[in-house]
Amino acid sequence: MWKKATLSFIFLLLILCLISFNTNSIGMAEFKIKSHTKKNIESHVKTLSENFGERNLRKPLALQQSSLFIQQHLKQSQTTVQIQKYWITLNKDYLPVAMRNKAFSVENIYVTLQSDSTEDALVVGAHYDTFIGTSGADDNASSVSILLEIIRDLSLSKIKLKRPIIFVFFTLEEPPFFKSPEMGSYQFAKMLKEQKTKLLGMISLDCIGYFSEKQSYPFPLNLFYKSKGDFLTKSKGYFNQKQG
Repeated sequence: MWKKATLSFIFLLLILCLISFNTNSIGMAEFKIKSHTKKNIESHVKTLSENFGERNLRKPLALQQSSLFIQQHLKQSQTTVQIQKYWITLNKDYLPVAMRNKAFSVENIYVTLQSDSTEDALVVGAHYDTFIGTSGADDNASSVSILLEIIRDLSLSKIKLKRPIIFVFFTLEEPPFFKSPEMGSYQFAKMLKEQKTKLLGMISLDCIGYFSEKQSYPFPLNLFYKSKGDFLTKSKGYFNQKQG
């Protein structure tokens, strides 16, 4: 998992370079993975998945501990941490009877690395909650950990950005909130729209710490994808485009 996570770190930095960095200010040495990066990624994943474990409204303390953990590491990266807090009340089988109709305070966490330019901002995000009954090492502590390290490296470096980058850690992305207004990403997008923030687009990090030794695809996908799941792909959803 850690080899895949390190490769993911490099891959994502390269994508951000192409989209948001002033390439005239980047030297090749800055793409070398620092010695502490792999150790930090492994430590973050273990803390989130082993120390905190399942992180959702069934386990509200663990969800809050995860939020505080993320905020603590962002502050160490010398960034200004911002919180989008909102309230949710549930009356569903998702929660034990004693917890239903109780108001929960949940929060998205985000930082913005500014640029001197007026280019549209790029959003890069990962959710920190987990599916019911899982500790979420891959889904999605892997992405949270890599995002924390990318923010650390960029904020402490002298790289000049050609556009602002908004890094966000979403809450409540897993069912039963998936595709609902209670989703963290829904709430965050709504806030950006209300603020009239101009955006280039968004990169979502999800389950990037796991790979399989063998996998198969139906025709014709098998002509394009490898039989070993040790790669990352960048895709653009057809149905997310505006249709004329």
